[in-house]
Parts: sequence; structure tokens; C-alpha cells
Amino acid sequence: MKIKDRYVVLIILLLFCVISFFNSLEGLENKFRDTILESENRVDTRVVIVGIDENSLMHLGRWPWSREIHGQLIKRLKEGGAAVIGLDFLISEDIQSTQSTQSHKSIDITKLSVNDTNQDFAFTEVLEDADNVVLPLYGIFPGKTGLGDIKALDVVGPLDIFKKSTRAGHINVIPDTDGIVRKGLLSFEYQGETILSFPWLIYQEYLKNQKRILPDFRVPVDEWNRFYLDFVGGPGEVEHHSYYDILSGSIPKEYFENKIVLVGPYAPGLNDYYPTPLDYQTPMYGVEIHANILLALLGNSFKEEIAAPWLLFILFGFAAGSFFISKRYKPFVSLVIISALILSYFLTAHLVYNQGIILPLVYPTTLAVVIYLIILVYRYLEENIQRRRVTALFGRYVAPQVVEKLLCQGDGPKLGGERRVITVLFIDIRGFTSLAEKNSPEDVVSILNRYLDICTRTILKYDGTLDKFIGDAVMAVFNSPQVLEDHVWRAVQAAWEISCSAQEILKSETAQPDQIIQFGMGIHTGEAIVGNIGAEFRMDYTAIGDTVNTAARLESYAGSGEILLSKASCNEVKERVRTEFYGDLSLKGKARSVPVYKLMGLVRE
Repeated sequence: MKIKDRYVVLIILLLFCVISFFNSLEGLENKFRDTILESENRVDTRVVIVGIDENSLMHLGRWPWSREIHGQLIKRLKEGGAAVIGLDFLISEDIQSTQSTQSHKSIDITKLSVNDTNQDFAFTEVLEDADNVVLPLYGIFPGKTGLGDIKALDVVGPLDIFKKSTRAGHINVIPDTDGIVRKGLLSFEYQGETILSFPWLIYQEYLKNQKRILPDFRVPVDEWNRFYLDFVGGPGEVEHHSYYDILSGSIPKEYFENKIVLVGPYAPGLNDYYPTPLDYQTPMYGVEIHANILLALLGNSFKEEIAAPWLLFILFGFAAGSFFISKRYKPFVSLVIISALILSYFLTAHLVYNQGIILPLVYPTTLAVVIYLIILVYRYLEENIQRRRVTALFGRYVAPQVVEKLLCQGDGPKLGGERRVITVLFIDIRGFTSLAEKNSPEDVVSILNRYLDICTRTILKYDGTLDKFIGDAVMAVFNSPQVLEDHVWRAVQAAWEISCSAQEILKSETAQPDQIIQFGMGIHTGEAIVGNIGAEFRMDYTAIGDTVNTAARLESYAGSGEILLSKASCNEVKERVRTEFYGDLSLKGKARSVPVYKLMGLVRE
């Protein structure tokens, strides 16, 4: 490959660093966190919700209700010893607009009177007497805002008459782009004033009520002053009771002693609900979200994402690990190992999440998978290139099916050669000199190609390797590079078929006397060195050694139409051929004579 895979991996790593910096996969990251990290925990019973539910709407009438009703609820909770009371609904209308929409049903309002015809003034007295009520306000923001620039254009809050008797915190709930609420807004600026969140003010009031000092802990926030919400339970998990049941006395007021009581909408028709990471399908009421924030404050269980240097470290670790594993092991094994590492990482992320640390999930694991796929593609391309090289190397010498088998085996002959038992077949055209004298050069080449084509096709038919043409001679090797259990028998069959083909041409009516040629052949079996022999820039796949020389010597002794076999070759196929002893020949380079046999035919089964 011209471009090294490590360079491509480095580019991908840098790309993921940029993507993670801009949080381009935020939506996918959030989905992974919701699935893997979020889980329900034990709910603190110090927080109780008083819900404006269907039961209360049925008995008290259409929302909104009069100040009298809310005042009576606050009085009962205060008498019961509630530590803090948080009203999670806006009281921003004057009394006339409230009364115009009021319709009471099955409860006598006179019994709920706060003994003052001016309900706003009376409600103010209730707030002053309770001295533990936190009211809400709502910030209105521009459509777009820059990092760190969290300033409201306007706020909708309680009437001025109520502001002197209590504190107000914002109840803004800001879902992510997919509509899921995962973070809370700690505070924002309005006309130079810092507006704290509704739960944060309730928490301060609770500590004040319990005569405790505000702990010195930091709420980790992002660039928009938002903190990650650690939901302790799904919808309905925080203890809740019906607003009407409190007023009617069904639940004793003493039950709320030292508790933080949040009063808010708890009916679908009031349109104050949002999906959360714990349950996309069943929405959570806004008052429940504030309750979860309060529980996080009480338990100091806020979560913080790791710093950028740690993120880069994790990305680099996953990139290096995936690269090493993918290069070191086969694709399936690599996939199993990388999958196991990713699962282990997810488990680790879940464990450290419970300790307040949020690890990135999508960026490192996706990087690992991408690098695995890149290495897989590189392997495929490299194997394809290698396939072409092998095909170019062996395609001229062996049958296409032999090349395919070599490629499928993936473990061809070693570079530089290996020792192997092979059978060597040498074929030489007899009478070629006379043929060249009697025919034109063009005719000689044509005749030679005709006979050599017979040799080539027959050798490849029996899965032999065409080693080389040596003038008018042919050298073939069996059992290399492809392993053949019956390589001797295949070589003998090929030699006999070549001889028969020559005889058929000789007997044909179209054969011209001055163009008739025959073959002399020699076959020997033994050890040889087979492999790529030559220079780095020019090499041939061939066989060298005494086995090759012996086969060549046998061919030189063979007459026209004769096939001579060494004893080593003859012994391997003696049950399948008919032979006659040719004699003990003294071959060049041999200290002892060699017994030689002449092939007379094949024994057909």
C-alpha cells in the first residue's frame, strides 16, 4: 500500500479529536449515556410531592385555583412542621383574572377562607407567617445565545406584593435537541441580577430550617451554566400525594414534619411534563424533575464530564489498542477482542458514573470500530494485491484452480525456498534438429508451439507446475507449490497422455512426414529445494537439486516415444502401471548406477 495504514489511523484519530471537541455526536452520545449509565437509585424520603392531580381537579375545579386554596394548603403544611414549601406554579396574575376562571365543585370554599376579603393581601400574610415558602419565576431567552452568555430578556414571576414575603427561583426546564431533559440550568442573569434555580433556593431554605451551614461543594456546569441531572428514579418514583387529600385531611398534616414539600402540576392536562433518560415513553412532571435536582443537592451526587486532556488520552488509547489488535490478530479474533474491550469500558464507565465521573462512550468506541474497519479494508486490499502477485507469479505455470487453492490456503512456499519431496518430469522433442533443417523458421515455431501446447495443457490438467521451457524441452514439477498426495501418479499420467497425443498426431492423415516429432521423457521423485530463486528484482519459482538433475539425465537416455522412471518413482506407482526394467544406468554426477524402468502403460481400474 502506498499510504501506510498507520498514517490513515493517525488522521482518523485527529479527526475524532476535532469531532469530540465540537461534540458533533452529542445526540448519539446522549442516547448511549441514557442506555448504559442511567439507573434508578434509592429515593430520599425527605422530599415529598403534593400533586395537582386529576383527583384534585375533580374536587376543586378547573385550574388555576384561588389564592385562598393555596393559602390553606400552605397553612396546613406549616402547621404540620414542613421544613420548606416550594410552589412549582406561577402566581403572576391578579386576583380578578384568577377568579374569572375559577369554578369550585365539591368543596366549601368558606371553610378554606384565610379571613381576608383581599386574597392577595391575605396570601401575603400566609407567606409571611410560614416564612419557608419558595415561589417560582420563569425566564424568557433569545432564540440563540453564545457560550457563557446566559441572560434572560424578561422574566415572568410572582406579583410584587409576594416578593417581599418570600424568595423566587427559576423553574426553566431546558430539554436537549431530541426533547429529552438531561441537564438543569443552575442560574441566569437578568438585569444584572443572578437568578438561582428553584431547587437551589429550596435547598438553601432547607439548610436554614435545619440550622445547617451551606456545604462547600461545587456544582459542575457546562459552558451554558447547565449541570448534568442524576435522576434517582423514573416517573412516579418520588413520593407524591394528592393536593386535595392534604386539604381534606385524608393525610395528617404531621406527616410532613421536617420534609421538603414541592407543590406542582401532576396531571397530563396541565402540560408540564417532559421525557427523561430513564423513560422516553412515560414523561416526568416538571415538579418531579425539580425533586430529582433537590435529591442530587441533598446527596451531593452531581456528575461531571472528564476534562479534555483525559478525553484525548482515552481516544489515543482506544486508537492504539484497536490498531494493534487489528494488525496482530485475524479479523474475527480482533472483532471479539475489541468487542470485549468495549463492553469492559462500558462497565467501567457505569461504575465511575456512580462516583460522579462521566466518561465519553460514543467517541472512543466508535473510533475503535472505525480503525478496526480501516485495518480490515487494508487487509482486504493487501490480500487482493497479494492475490494479483500470486496470480501473476503462478498463473503462467499452473492451472487457474491451482492458483485459487494457493490463495485460499494463504500459506504458499516460503520466500527463498523450502525442502520438499517432489516429482520432476522432463520432456524433450526428439528429431528437432532435423525438423528445423527441413522446414522454414515460421513452420518450425508453429510446429514447436503445437507440441509444447500439448505438453502444457496436459501438465496443467494433472495439477502440475510448468517450471520452464528450455529450448525444445519442458520441465514440470508435481507437488509444488500445491501439495499433492499422489504427485508421482499425476506425473506418470501426464507423461503417458503426452506420449499418446504425439502418437495420435503421428497416425493422423494430416500429418506430414517432415513435421512428425516424438517425445523422450524422464521422471524422478525425491527431495529438492523449491521456491523463488533469483535476484530481488527478477526471480523464478523453480526447483533445484539432485532430483532435478536425475530427471534430466533420465530424459536424455530416453529414446523417441520412451518414458523412463527412476526406481523411486516406479515404487510409488508400481501397482498402477506396467513397466519393464530398462537397466542400471550410470548417470552423470552419480557415483553408483541407477536402476531405471520403462513405462509400458497404465493399469486402468
